[in-house]
Amino acid sequence: MVGVLLFILKIIGIILLIVLALIILIGAVVLFVPIRYIADASYIDKKAGLSAKVTWLLNAVRFRAELKKKGLVMSLKVLGFTLFTNDEEEKRRKRKRKKRRSIKKEQAEKKSGQKKETNGQDEASGSHDKRDEDGEAAVFSESGQDMEAIVIENEQANKRDNDPADDKSWSDDSAATQYEEDSGGGGLIGNIIGKIKAVISFIRDPENDELIALILKTLKTLLLQVRPRELEIEAIVGLEDPADTAKVLAIAYMLYPLYDGCIRVEGDFIDQRIDGRIHAAGRMYLIVFAVAGLKLYLNKDFMKLLHRIL
Repeated sequence: MVGVLLFILKIIGIILLIVLALIILIGAVVLFVPIRYIADASYIDKKAGLSAKVTWLLNAVRFRAELKKKGLVMSLKVLGFTLFTNDEEEKRRKRKRKKRRSIKKEQAEKKSGQKKETNGQDEASGSHDKRDEDGEAAVFSESGQDMEAIVIENEQANKRDNDPADDKSWSDDSAATQYEEDSGGGGLIGNIIGKIKAVISFIRDPENDELIALILKTLKTLLLQVRPRELEIEAIVGLEDPADTAKVLAIAYMLYPLYDGCIRVEGDFIDQRIDGRIHAAGRMYLIVFAVAGLKLYLNKDFMKLLHRIL
């Protein structure tokens, strides 16, 4: 009996260890596998272009955004399945595929139904039953339409009775109240102004210098994490006055050691135009954001500031 209990406990322990190992593995994958992004933007001949892609876990999760003539088109895919998209063309293709599958399914059902029909079916009785069914369906549809019309009329009457727009005194009072709240100190604008004042007073307090330093350090760490590892900026500048174009180029060349050659600026002394192209690529690790958020969460002064803002 004791041996059986020990064996059961051993199996339970092994299962728990496997579950714990899976949890640790999933957490490590989420925190240590980088999120990669690539973005290209351009402005040439007064036409803007944008293309961005964010991927994670060897393209298992993929987000795309592209600026087209009809607007910004975005899509989110997980393991090849589209979770979100605002591309009407892709939606149309999906509807066509679904329609084709439904037509094929209906055709298969009709073929199977024809095989199951017996050859000795009475055509007259079948047509008679069909007429009866059509008559019953017509009566049912007419009664259903009558009931639907009655329900719609009742709903419209209730809306007319309960519509506050018909009561001018109600609308005038609500508008006056809203104006007083927005213009006074108790509305949305007054609430936002109060929060801004609280944050400013918090920053000016010398006792909070350590917290402000911690926040600035955290922001610097996150910005370094998000910054692109690859950055290329190309621009062609042509102003109305060639002298102004020369001044812009002189400033750009003076700053050349700061941006280490990733920015290239050319001048156009004939035409007046400003064209450019930007390419950026990088990666970021969620573990950095998790550690930064945990440090701020464990800081009591930061939580007080957060509660004061919210």
